[in-house]
Amino acid sequence: SITGLIRASLVMYTVQIGWATLPRFFPCDDTKNFTGVNCRRRDLEEIPPIKSPKVIEIDLYKNKLVLIVNGSFLGVPNLQSLNLSWNCPPQSLQPDREPCKLTIDQNAFVELHHLQTLHLAGNSLTVIPRLPSNLIELNLEMNNIVHLEYQNMSGIIHLKALYLGMNCYYQNPCYSNLTFTRDLFIDADSLELLSLKFNNLTSIPLGLPSCLVSLDLAENKIPELRPSDFDNLTNLKYLDLRWNCQRCDHAAQPCFPCSNNSALHIHLDAFRNLRELKELNLRGNSLRELPDSIFEPLANLQSLELSDNFLALVIANGTLFSKLPKMQNLSLNYNYKPLNTFTKLILSHAMKDMRSLRYISLNGYFFRNLDESGIEPLLSLPNLQYVTFRTNFIENVNLTLFHGFNHSRLIDLSENILTLSTSCKASQERETIDRPLRLSRETTLPEFYSSVDDNRRDTDSDEHPSFYFSYPACKHYSKTLDLSFNNIQRIDPEDFRDMKDIECLNLSYNYINQRLNGSQFSYLTSLKLLDVANNRFDLYYNKSFNELPHLEVLYLNSNQFQFMIQGLGHSFNFLENMTSLKFLSLSYNTIGIRVSKKLNCPSLKVLVFRYNRLNIMWQGRKDTYINIFTNLTQLEILDISYNNLERVPPTVLESLPSSLKKLFITHNKLRIFHWEKMSSLPSLEILDLSHNVLIYLPNKTVSFGSNFTVLILEFNHITFFNNVFFANLITLEYLNLRNNKIKLIDENSFSNVLLQNLRSLDVSGNPLECTCEAHWFIQFLKTTKIAVEHVSNGMICDAPDSKRGQYLFSIDPRSCQDIYGHLALMVTCSLAVLLTVLPVLKKLYGWDIWYGAHILKALLRKGYSSCPSIDGYDAFIAFDSQQYAITDWVYNELVLRLEEKGSTQFRLCLEERDWVAGKSRIENLCDAVYKSKKTIFILGADGFASGVLRQTFFIAQQRLLDEKLDVVILVLLDNGMKMSKYLQARKRVCKRSIIQWPCNPKAQPYFWHSLRVLLAQDSKKWYDSKIRSS
Repeated sequence: SITGLIRASLVMYTVQIGWATLPRFFPCDDTKNFTGVNCRRRDLEEIPPIKSPKVIEIDLYKNKLVLIVNGSFLGVPNLQSLNLSWNCPPQSLQPDREPCKLTIDQNAFVELHHLQTLHLAGNSLTVIPRLPSNLIELNLEMNNIVHLEYQNMSGIIHLKALYLGMNCYYQNPCYSNLTFTRDLFIDADSLELLSLKFNNLTSIPLGLPSCLVSLDLAENKIPELRPSDFDNLTNLKYLDLRWNCQRCDHAAQPCFPCSNNSALHIHLDAFRNLRELKELNLRGNSLRELPDSIFEPLANLQSLELSDNFLALVIANGTLFSKLPKMQNLSLNYNYKPLNTFTKLILSHAMKDMRSLRYISLNGYFFRNLDESGIEPLLSLPNLQYVTFRTNFIENVNLTLFHGFNHSRLIDLSENILTLSTSCKASQERETIDRPLRLSRETTLPEFYSSVDDNRRDTDSDEHPSFYFSYPACKHYSKTLDLSFNNIQRIDPEDFRDMKDIECLNLSYNYINQRLNGSQFSYLTSLKLLDVANNRFDLYYNKSFNELPHLEVLYLNSNQFQFMIQGLGHSFNFLENMTSLKFLSLSYNTIGIRVSKKLNCPSLKVLVFRYNRLNIMWQGRKDTYINIFTNLTQLEILDISYNNLERVPPTVLESLPSSLKKLFITHNKLRIFHWEKMSSLPSLEILDLSHNVLIYLPNKTVSFGSNFTVLILEFNHITFFNNVFFANLITLEYLNLRNNKIKLIDENSFSNVLLQNLRSLDVSGNPLECTCEAHWFIQFLKTTKIAVEHVSNGMICDAPDSKRGQYLFSIDPRSCQDIYGHLALMVTCSLAVLLTVLPVLKKLYGWDIWYGAHILKALLRKGYSSCPSIDGYDAFIAFDSQQYAITDWVYNELVLRLEEKGSTQFRLCLEERDWVAGKSRIENLCDAVYKSKKTIFILGADGFASGVLRQTFFIAQQRLLDEKLDVVILVLLDNGMKMSKYLQARKRVCKRSIIQWPCNPKAQPYFWHSLRVLLAQDSKKWYDSKIRSS
C-alpha cells in the first residue's frame, strides 16, 4: 500500500541519517555505557545537540563556546555532572591572546534538577547565573568575579564544595579584591569546603558558615589573624594560610610581602576554637617566632607546614613542639637565616615530645655538620619513618648515627655536598668542587623515587602506561638511604658500617669515579635496590656488586664517562654472580664497542638498554654481539629503544631468550623488520615498534606465539596493510596504528580471524581518503563491538580537498549512489568533445598553436641554455690544487653549484677527475682547454704563481690566436691579490669576464648568477664597445 511505502521510505531515511552521524553523540565520544559524553578539546563553539535521558555526565572542557542558552541542556534532563571549564579564560591567561566572550543565560542551568557538579572555571565570567538547588559542587575559579551577594547562593542548601579562587590576583588582575556580603552563606548549611585562594583578600571574610571543614586562604594579602576570625568555625579540620606575608628572598614567583616585610601577625587566641583542626599550613608568611599559646588549643593537629619562614631560632630552641602530641607530618623547609650557614644542626629538645611524628622535613636550613647530638631529639621518636635533610650544604656526617632510627623508612641526605670517604674530604678542603644543580623537589609528603624517573620524564611521554613496565623505586622497600646529588667521589666499606637494614640506596648524581672490587657495599647485606646512575663507575672487576647477595634492582644508567673513552674495554662478567638480580638499567651509556660479547645473568627479568649504540654493535655483517642477550635465559622484558637502529638482524631476533614477554624497539630508525622471526619468541605478549620509519607490513602470514596480545606500530610511515599479514594473529587484542600514512581501510585490511578477538583498535591520526571507498570502514565502525580509540575526533579527512580537515563521519552516504555511472558519463562526454574539437583546431590553427606553444615554453623556462655539446665540456676549471682552501672551495662550492644545482647544469672538466690516465700532462691540458667552451681561472692571493695556471693561461691565449675565441673567465677569491698588467688590461677590455667572490654571504647568489651568464654567453658580447670598435 501507499502507507507501507511511505513508512519504508522513512525507515530507510532514518537509517541513513543515523549511519551518517556516528558516533551517537558526534563529534563527542560516549563513555560509561552511553551515560557519559566526552567533548574535551573539540573546538566546539556551541553546545552539541545531545538528547538522551541516560546521559548523566557531560565534559566540555577547553572548547570555544560563546553562548549557552536556556534550552541548551533540555535533551539531558537527568544530567548530574557538567564541566564547562576553560572555554574562555581571562585575557591575561590566554597564551594566544585571542579575545573571547562566553555568554550564559541566567536560567541556562535552572531546569537541571539533578545536577550535582558544575565546573565553570576559566570562563571570564563576571556574574554567576542562577544555579539549580541540588548542586553539591561548584567551581568558579579563574574568572573575573569580584563581588558576591546572597542572591548568588540563595536556595542552594546542599552545596558542599565551593571553589572561588584565583578571581583576582597578579596573573588575573582585577585591581581590587574579592568581596561578598555577610549574608552570602546563610543558606549554605552543608558547605564543607571553601577555597578563596589568590583573591587579594586583606582580612578573613565575615559570615563564614560554621559547617566548614576545609578553608583555603592561600596567597592573599591578609596581614593579621584576629581572635574572632575563626570563632564560629568549630568544625574546621583543614586550614591553608600560606604565602600571605610572603618571604621574598626564596619566592618562586612574583612576591608581595606585607608592610615593612613584617610577618603575619597571629593573635594568641586566633585558633582558640579550632580544636578539631588536623592540618595547618603557614608556609611563606615571614614568621620569626611562634608562641606556645597559639598551638595550645590545637591538640588534634596532625600536619603542620612551616616552610619558607624565618624560624631558625624556633627550630633550635622553640618549645611549641611540646604542644603538638598528635603531630604526624612536620615540614620546616627553607627556614634558613639569610647569608648564614650554621656550623651544625641543633634541634629543639621539645621535639622529642611529638611521639606520633612520622615525617619531618628540614630542607634548606643550611648547616655544615650533622652529628648525633644534633638529631638526638628525633632518636627517641618511636613512629618516625621519614627524615629529609636535603639542600643543606652538609659536608660531614657519620651515617652510622642513623642506626638509631629503628622504624625509619627514608633517610634523605640528597642535594648536599657530602664526600663520605676521608680521602675525598681532604681533597675537598684543598679545592672547591661544584656540585650538580637541580631545582629542589618541594614535596610535603614523602615520594622517593629512583633517579631513572628524571631521565624518563622528557622521553617517555608517548609510552603506553598500561603496556609499559614500571621502574622499581625506593618507596617499595622498607628502609631507604638517599645520598644522591652530592659530591661523593669515592665509597669505602666503612662508610656504611652498621647499616645492614638498608634495603634501598640511592647514590645517583655524584662524581664517583672508581673501579668496584666487590667490597664497597659489604656491610649492606640487606640491600635490594641500588641506584648509582649519573656517576663515572668503571665496570672492570668481575666481582663488582657481588657482595650484595639480595640485590634485585640495579641502576647503572648514565655512567657513560668510561664508555666514551676510546680504546678502553668494559666487562659485564660481574652479572654472572648476581643470582638475585631481576632489574637492570644500562641506559644512557652509549655502549657500542669493547664490551662483553654476552650478558650472563641467570635471574634477570627486566633489561633497559635505551640510549646506547646497538646500531654499531649490529652494523654490517659483524656478528660479535649478535648473541649479547642470548644467555639471559629468564629475561621477560627488553627495551632497546633509542639505539639508532636501522635494522635488527634476523639472527638477533632468533637469538633472543625464548622467555621474552615484552619487547620495546621504539624511537629508532627501522625501515624493515623481520617479522618471520617472531615465531622464535613463543612467550612474547607485547611488541612495540612505534616511532620508527616502517613503510609497509609484508603481504605474507606472520606467526606469533599463543600469548601475543599487543602490537603497537604508531608513528611510522605505513601506507597500507592487508588481511594476509593478520591472518594468523588469532590472539591479538590491542592493535595501534595511529599516526601513520594509511589512506584507505577496506574489507581487505583486516582478516576475520583478527576481528574475532580484537578488543581495541587505534587508527587515528592517519591521512584518510574520505571517498566512497571509505564506506566499508564507516559501516565497520558502526557495527563493530571493538573499542575504536578516538573514533569521533581522530578520524580526519585528508582527501579530497573539499573534505580536508573534516571528520570521517561527515560523509553523506547518499552522495555515493551511482557514483561510477556518473563518472563513466563524464569520461565518455569528455572523450567525445576532445575527439571532435581537436581535429578541427589542428586544421584551422595548427601552426599557430605550435608556434604559441614554443613561445610559452621559452617564457616559462628558467635559467640560460647552452649549446649542446657531444664530446666537450662547458668549462675547464684551472686552479692550484696545492692550496687546500682553493681546492675545497672548488669541489664543495663551485662544482656543487654548477653541476648539481640550478635549472641548468654545466659539464665541468677537472684535472683530477676527467683527465685521461696515460696521457702526458701537457696533452691533457691542451685537450681540456680546446675541448671546453670556457676556461675558468680560480685565483688566490698568489695569482698566476702556479706553474699549472701559467701553462693553462698560455694555451688559452694560443687558442685565442688560433680560433679567435676568447674563452678566459677569471674568478678572484682573495681581495688582496696583486693586480698584474694582464689583469689591468683585461679589466679595460672585458671587465665583465673578471668576477670576485663576495665577502657578504647575501651577495653570493648574484655571484653564481653572473658566473652562469658568462658560461652561457659569448665573451665578445661583454667587450668594451669603444675598444671593440677601434
